[in-house]
Amino acid sequence: MMLAVGALNDKVSFKGGLHWQSPVYAFWEAFTCVSVCIAVVYVFRHHLDCRGRLAAFLIPNAYTAYLVHAPVIATLAWELRGITWYPLLQWALVSLIAVPLCFGLSALVRMIPYTDRVL
Repeated sequence: MMLAVGALNDKVSFKGGLHWQSPVYAFWEAFTCVSVCIAVVYVFRHHLDCRGRLAAFLIPNAYTAYLVHAPVIATLAWELRGITWYPLLQWALVSLIAVPLCFGLSALVRMIPYTDRVL
C-alpha cells in the first residue's frame, strides 16, 4: 500500500494534513490493528488453548490486574526515575516488578468479599 501511493517519494503526505494519502494511511493503520487483534485471539483460541496452574491463576485475575496496572506502573516508574539505564532496560525492570505486583494485588483485591462477582 505504501509503495502504491508513493510513500517512498513523499513522506510528508503521510504525516497528516489535507492530502489524500493521510486518510488512506489512517484507514489502513486502523484496519491492520483490528485485523491483528482478531488474528491473535483466533490463534490463541484455536492453537494455544491449554490451561495450567499459572493460567488458572492469571485468567480470573486479569481484569482486576488491568484495573490496577496504571497506578502500579506509574508509581514504579516514579520511584525508579533516578536510574540512568538504557530505556529498554528500565522498561524491562519495571515490567519484571509490575506484572507480578499487579497480579498479586489483583488476587488480594479479589479476596475481599463479593468482589469476585464483579471483578
